[in-house]
Amino acid sequence: MAAVHPEPPPGDVASDSKKEVTYVDRALFVFDETNPLRAKCLEIVNSKGTFCFDNIILIFIALNSILTAMADYENVDDDGNPEPNGSARNTIIYVSEFIFLVVYTGEFLIKIIAFGFAWGNDNVYLKDPWNVLDFITVIASYLALDPTLPNLSAIRTFRAFRPLRSVNRFPGLKRLVTALLDSLVGLVDVVLLLLFLLLIYSILGMQLFQGLQHARCRVVPHPVIVPSDCTDVTNECWGQYLDMLTTVNATTSDYNYNHPAYICLTKDDGVTPEDNFDLDWTKDSSPWNVGGLDCVWPEDADDERVCSLPNNNLNGDYTCPSQRWCGSNYDDQGNRRFKEVDYPYGFNRMNSGTYVAGLNFGITNFDNIFSALLSCFQAVTMEGWTDIMYQIQDGVNGPIGSIFFVSLIVIGSFVMLSLVLAVVEEQVASPLVPVKTEEQIQKEKEDATVRRNRRTASMAEMAVLKKRLSTAKIHTSPKGKREELAEVAEVAESAESADAEGEDGEKPPTLGTKRSMSKLQIAAKIVALNETTTKSTRLSIVTAETLADEPALRMWVITIIGSDLFANFMNLVILVNTIVLAMDKYPVDEDEEATLDVVNMVLTFIFIIEFAMMIYGLGPKGYCADRFNIFDGFIVLVSILELLIGLFDKPKGGGGGGISALRSFRLFRVLKLARDWQSLQDLLTVFGKTVIELGNFFVLLALFMFIYALLGMQFMANRFRYNAETEAALDIPEGPEIGDITSLYYEPGDYYRPRAHFDSLEWALTTIFQILTGENWNTVMYDGWRSTQGWGTSFYFITLVWFGQLIMMSLFMALLLCNFEDDEEEEEEEEQGDEKNKMMKTMKSLMGSLRDPKKEGISETMAQIDAEEDAKDEAETKANDEEGEEEDDAVDPASFRSCGVFAHDNPVRVFATRIVNDPYFDPVVVALIVLSSIALAVDDPLKDKDSVQQQTIGALDIIFTILFTIEMLLKITSMGFALHKGAYLRDSWNILDFIVVIISLVNVASIGGDSGPAASLRVLRALRPLRMISRAPELKLIVDALVLSVPGMLNIVFICGLFLLIFAIFGISYLKGVFYACQGDDYFALPQEARDLVIYPPSSWEDMSVSEQAYFNGTTCEGNIVEDSYLEKVTSKYMCECLLGEDAWDETVSQNFNNVGEAMSLLYEISSTEGWVDVMYAAVDNRGMEMQPVENSALEWIAFFILFMFVGWAFVMNLFVGQLISSFNALSRKGVKLRSEAQEEWAKTQKLVLQATPQRLHRKPTNPIRKMCFAVAESPYQEPFIMSCIVLNCIVLAMAWFEAQDDAYVNALQAVNFVFAMIFTLEAIVKIIAYTFMGYIYETWNIFDFTIVVGTAIGIILQAGAGISVGPVASVIRMFRVGRVFRLINSAKNLRKLFNTLISAVPVCGNVLSVVCLIFFIAAVAGVQLFARVMPDGDDITERANFQTFGTALLTLIRFSTGENWNGFMYSLASDREGCVEDPPACDEPRCEPTMCGSAAARPYFYLFTLIVTFVIINLLIAVVLDAFDENDESEIIDPEAIQAFVAAWKREEFDPMATGFIELEKLGPFVQILDAPMGFGEEYEASDKELEEKIRGLDINIFSERGFAFYDVLTAVTKRVTAGVLEERGEQFEDLPDSHHVVKVKLRKIGVQSLEAASSLRDRLDVRIFPRQEQTPQLGLDRVEEDARQGASSMGAPSPPAPAATAGKPEGD
Repeated sequence: MAAVHPEPPPGDVASDSKKEVTYVDRALFVFDETNPLRAKCLEIVNSKGTFCFDNIILIFIALNSILTAMADYENVDDDGNPEPNGSARNTIIYVSEFIFLVVYTGEFLIKIIAFGFAWGNDNVYLKDPWNVLDFITVIASYLALDPTLPNLSAIRTFRAFRPLRSVNRFPGLKRLVTALLDSLVGLVDVVLLLLFLLLIYSILGMQLFQGLQHARCRVVPHPVIVPSDCTDVTNECWGQYLDMLTTVNATTSDYNYNHPAYICLTKDDGVTPEDNFDLDWTKDSSPWNVGGLDCVWPEDADDERVCSLPNNNLNGDYTCPSQRWCGSNYDDQGNRRFKEVDYPYGFNRMNSGTYVAGLNFGITNFDNIFSALLSCFQAVTMEGWTDIMYQIQDGVNGPIGSIFFVSLIVIGSFVMLSLVLAVVEEQVASPLVPVKTEEQIQKEKEDATVRRNRRTASMAEMAVLKKRLSTAKIHTSPKGKREELAEVAEVAESAESADAEGEDGEKPPTLGTKRSMSKLQIAAKIVALNETTTKSTRLSIVTAETLADEPALRMWVITIIGSDLFANFMNLVILVNTIVLAMDKYPVDEDEEATLDVVNMVLTFIFIIEFAMMIYGLGPKGYCADRFNIFDGFIVLVSILELLIGLFDKPKGGGGGGISALRSFRLFRVLKLARDWQSLQDLLTVFGKTVIELGNFFVLLALFMFIYALLGMQFMANRFRYNAETEAALDIPEGPEIGDITSLYYEPGDYYRPRAHFDSLEWALTTIFQILTGENWNTVMYDGWRSTQGWGTSFYFITLVWFGQLIMMSLFMALLLCNFEDDEEEEEEEEQGDEKNKMMKTMKSLMGSLRDPKKEGISETMAQIDAEEDAKDEAETKANDEEGEEEDDAVDPASFRSCGVFAHDNPVRVFATRIVNDPYFDPVVVALIVLSSIALAVDDPLKDKDSVQQQTIGALDIIFTILFTIEMLLKITSMGFALHKGAYLRDSWNILDFIVVIISLVNVASIGGDSGPAASLRVLRALRPLRMISRAPELKLIVDALVLSVPGMLNIVFICGLFLLIFAIFGISYLKGVFYACQGDDYFALPQEARDLVIYPPSSWEDMSVSEQAYFNGTTCEGNIVEDSYLEKVTSKYMCECLLGEDAWDETVSQNFNNVGEAMSLLYEISSTEGWVDVMYAAVDNRGMEMQPVENSALEWIAFFILFMFVGWAFVMNLFVGQLISSFNALSRKGVKLRSEAQEEWAKTQKLVLQATPQRLHRKPTNPIRKMCFAVAESPYQEPFIMSCIVLNCIVLAMAWFEAQDDAYVNALQAVNFVFAMIFTLEAIVKIIAYTFMGYIYETWNIFDFTIVVGTAIGIILQAGAGISVGPVASVIRMFRVGRVFRLINSAKNLRKLFNTLISAVPVCGNVLSVVCLIFFIAAVAGVQLFARVMPDGDDITERANFQTFGTALLTLIRFSTGENWNGFMYSLASDREGCVEDPPACDEPRCEPTMCGSAAARPYFYLFTLIVTFVIINLLIAVVLDAFDENDESEIIDPEAIQAFVAAWKREEFDPMATGFIELEKLGPFVQILDAPMGFGEEYEASDKELEEKIRGLDINIFSERGFAFYDVLTAVTKRVTAGVLEERGEQFEDLPDSHHVVKVKLRKIGVQSLEAASSLRDRLDVRIFPRQEQTPQLGLDRVEEDARQGASSMGAPSPPAPAATAGKPEGD
């Protein structure tokens, strides 16, 4: 008998249920249930309490993880693993490994004795996944003890996953992990779609780009041999060898590289140097197919671009300059030219052509399917994709490369990755809500009822009180006044207490918040106590009993601190405090800083006085009742501490020390201003709720980062070490000591280590977080690839990006969006209390009249209130009238004189009106706008202004300006200017036109059409097509969503600015003046002793040695070194400028914290994640103001920047997405006008209906050949066979391998492709014979297949007959056949939903992209006009990335919209370069070189572009996809398979075999009979005539044609009846969609009618019969419709249709 225990199963330690668990009879086939050892083991593993078995194991796991993270990787063995000898930390870890091994072994033995090992029921040891992980790590640990076995320590690292077992112990964390795991199921489908997309693009890239990225410009025209006496490129002999090769030989009068002694392939081999690209070679016949020669082809080290090979038919954009030759280390057939050895480069010689940082070290290419997938995946993450695109443009083809990558970014990044967020958000929305019991739900309902009744009663009391006060007389005696006030206060207090009780049903404490108390209540009670009228107070925490016995001083203090004047004064002080703190700057003005110190002192005392008054007036308990007061108190105490520290020690140098740290806390006072800004307070509430709820997320994220950090340290610690000259990775034993390797940024050296590495836990965690933000994750992957030489590293980084950057960050955003949705629900509840709040304000106004002795009485107050209400009513009436008038655009021309001159019958006005109202007027204007925009796009500031093109553009500019001016004048003449309704300037679009025309007139008048920065303003005319958006509801929804989100966006901008300000001021306090260093070639040329003087300056001249003093001979510092008066020490800047001059001390990064403007700009830039790690590195290296940085001097700044990235990037910037989605969803709901969930369910069903299409029935032919082909085409095995061939064809296409394929392999692939082509051709022929050609092409898929078959056949014929190769193009076309696999999507619900999401999102995404294109167009034209003449710098502004032409500018802006180094490019545009000209003269050459210095417009241009495009428009695409995902939730009522069954029944021979979309009237009955339930009865059950008639009577079918019933209308009718029945069972009421609903309109459009009126009019003319009456069967029909038809005919005087005949026969009538 099996052992039974009332305990949770293993691994479910958190289960609270006492469920019985059954264990195996005999564990390990030895220990039965009576065995004392097993009984003891079961007792141990099932123990409870704090120190239970599981908790003890978790403690050991935690200790093991902590010790593993403490490993000292500066002391390692030859394999890179921590070495115990010489390191105390490693020794402790080494010894503890044996202890942990014993513990884990004991756990393993105890569990297998208790549960059994592997055989038995579900509770045995290996049935628990955590136990499997434990088992593997324990076994690996024992194997690692054997020195003869390979190192298996990496496997032990997986023990870090074991802390996840603690998830079950924390409910919130458990719900989060459960939601995440649930989302993985849906994410599998997203991964499949994304993988399919990547596969398509990868194979497409392989067909087009394979092998072409290896081409580089070479210094010699052909490969040369490697000299035997020089095998290291870092040696001086290598440079001498290259110089010799490029020198003319005096004997041969030819270059030495052509000498037979140096040529790799000589004429004796039958090959000349010019034969390198002989197209007649095959893979096997190529002379390079010898396994690689001992040769090299030296590259031009100064040119890292891919060049276009001579045999490239696509013609790349980059050709090598003179005396440089384009070549590859592979021949054109893919043969390796050279040996795969590490000399002379230090890395594989075959990689020498691409092993440079500019070419991603050759990792991203399309040589094989794996490299292609990696390249496409990197592009989809929007990091480093432009580098790959530029390679393709240079080496293959510019337009092809642009289209390929831009389309991949749009589809893959903006759409597909948004689906990841949609899936995660769907899974997170419900599981994170705690499950409530029935008792809790019932209690909440009761509490809500009580609160609603209380609020209703209080409102009634307020109404009665208002009525009493409106007729009351003024009491002359103070006693009467007190009684009146007391009574008023009693009622008001009752009303307010009901309102203040809140949604939680708990009464507010007597001591409340400062801002939420009632002026009315407290003022009345104080008056009642003191027999005087006091000013209004803001204190709700004081009651009458509290004040009864208080002294007059406290009463006076309470009155002051509760007054509006005091509150406004403190708000002003807070603002002044913020401004003063923001005035800190660098360089420091000592007099200004002294003044600021005085002001800071005064502000500190003001805050202290406020603190004392609040404590005295409210008491400690009352003061602490408000959390804001606690916050204020903490800041005041910190300020007092600041004063005390300042008395004893005031640090110099920017206040960097304790004082600045403490003073910075005062910044957070500015958050108190949110109390008086309701919308901002609501947003902060969402922010606060998110922070609280994200506690579990941060725990999960920390655990995730910790695990990946341990894995990274295990595999890559000490691996990121490279030769500074060759970039070759170093083996562990090579090079200097590990601790001596730095990043080489500040000090020279032969070896270097990148800043992002895994050598320690803190830097591993920092690197992981950097990858989570997406910043330069690909660069870290390249470093890992170089150091480990394997795909394992790329797998590590891909999984890290997928699970961390995409899933974990999507989970974060999903949590934020859930709070936005909750906030929307709360707003709806708050709207219900608006009337109550208005009433309370009225009562407070009344009481103000009673309290103020200066006012005459309540009657005047009531009169004023009545006047205000009358004014409000009048305003509302006027607004309603205006709204009604707006619906009618017609304006009586006779009611006004246009411009005060032209009457309605004036000939000029009549002519203008006729022109404006002409139907061709608007199309002509739109055409002019398009032509004008084209002219602006082709305008080139770098071309000669006297050229034909520029002269033409100038003339067109004048012509367009005149035409648009005429348009404006015609409209003004016809409509009037501005002073009446319907005038020209009353339309916002006309205002835009007016501004653009005026600017154009100014430009033409001032510069005569010359191209200048002001000319870019003319592009505003391109905004005029936006008027068309108002006529397209779908486009209007996009614009309305943006407009609707503006108020919320302003709040977000304010919050963003607020947090930027707080972090900026904090950063200024410590980091002003620190982002500088002594640098440059001159500095690196100094001896180390001299550089040490800069790094560690001496305190005086005498402190230096004689040799050190010698460096200053001849300088201004000779004999004397001066301290900085502010810093009171000698600075590195001073020493640097003494040695090398002022130019040597320069900034290390473009950004800085020198003042609040620069600091906020810096933070705004890095909130987009671009460049934040570079700024962090600069901060981490700082040693104080004007001191030389030293690597990793201040590691604490890592925490500062990670914290800011969480706040500025993860929180604040994602608020933009939340606000946009909230606005978009609100508008969507408003536009659809759904009133209930039931109606929304019906709308989804209708959408499902509209996706169905009538299908043609293919009749079986009689011809024997056709009959045979028909049998094949209709065979159930045909479609799966073709699908398999398509999938196999894709696999074959993916098997192309540039390097590894020989002739036999290539021929085999071609033969297989030819076989597939024949199969697909045969399929088309068979179907054409079976169905006829017209029947074949009826289906869209068949047209698609036929087109591909014909194209493939043409390609084969051309290649075989004329020798014209169209292989790549044909392969690309064949790739699209894989689209037929989407037919399989119908069998997978989740995939179908995702696919439908993509399809349904296409139109809206297209609308958004239209707006995006317009913005990009405007920005590109403006950029060309502003920055085309800026001199390139070669780093950021290059031939590929610039604003010199419209096309390049457009592509550059697309790059910046993905965040690719937009701020680096911005600073390059804004900075000056040597040789630049401030205002270059007009170009007088065909095309001038850009020579202008930096433009001041760069920063506002890029800041605005980033805000609009990156933060708003691109996020709007995410909102669209999320909305489409929600909208495509398939109906829970109608199964899509039922729709397909309906389609199959409809196309049967007896109904609609030709797919006309209609069936005859009399066939509806038989059709309903064969339809499967619940739509019909099904063929298995024969319904009676009565049942059939009842079923048909329940259908509400419209008749739109005498041809019969329409497909979509019948389908709608049967689904409506089913939906209504299901909803009725649920207790919900069915509501049909309004005629204006877009789903109804789509259905009518599909049927071919304009409106439902067509159905009703047709019913009056038709005698409807369902099917012929049989002799023994009573007539069935739509009697109701027939009666309506007869009545309609009689009313029109026509003869009524005859009643149904009593005999069988055809139906009479039409």
